[in-house]
Amino acid sequence: MDFDIDKYYSIIKKCGFDDIESFEMYVFFERFLTDDVQIYELALNYEDIDKEINEIIEKHKDEYNEYLTKNESFWLFGGDGYKLQSLVAKYLDFNTLNEYILKNQPKWCRRLDFLRGYLYTYSYEDNKLEQKCDWDNVYNDTISVIKETKGRAYCFLRILVDLYYKNPKPDSFYGFTFEELLKKTVEYTGSTKTIAPRDWTILKAYRIYFKTGGKKYPEHAIPIECVPAIDKALEDYKNKNIKRV
Repeated sequence: MDFDIDKYYSIIKKCGFDDIESFEMYVFFERFLTDDVQIYELALNYEDIDKEINEIIEKHKDEYNEYLTKNESFWLFGGDGYKLQSLVAKYLDFNTLNEYILKNQPKWCRRLDFLRGYLYTYSYEDNKLEQKCDWDNVYNDTISVIKETKGRAYCFLRILVDLYYKNPKPDSFYGFTFEELLKKTVEYTGSTKTIAPRDWTILKAYRIYFKTGGKKYPEHAIPIECVPAIDKALEDYKNKNIKRV
């Protein structure tokens, strides 16, 4: 199936990346390599070719040595963890990452236990990273969700997709508030009518939506690597041009 890659690049560039591979590597890091030791050890492969990586490694070298010799806790403070993830993502290749996670399985996942990208697919449960596009499945799942919710999920997903194109959220801790969604719902439909309570469960079951943020102030999100596939399904549904694969 043909997808609009230019739309994906519009998201990627707003997130500070130039290519799909680096971006999906970063998304993987953000969700699964949540242990600072893991990202630090991967960064050691590139300290001689990147000045910024070298500076962060040198800054935390003493703490890392204490972790190795004294079993002390190791943390990358001051935003260095996220920065190192972004930097390493631009160099790391599939084989290096796959070899590393087979020896050092991710200890836990942040918000989502999967990656359903254009270049990479990953299952946390199986610890299986593949060079495979999962967008056909995302497309099919989106169509299924719209049909099972009798069309109610269409507007909800349309709004979320449009918000992601305008202001993408690569960090799975962040999404959009219900107030933001409701405001857009009024703009799109002229009313505040939204999806039914049962629809949330259906959206989650098909892995094209997740709730994030805190309990007091929840936010709503979709897996950022799935946005173009969801977008195409919405367009095809609207135009009655559905092409299941």
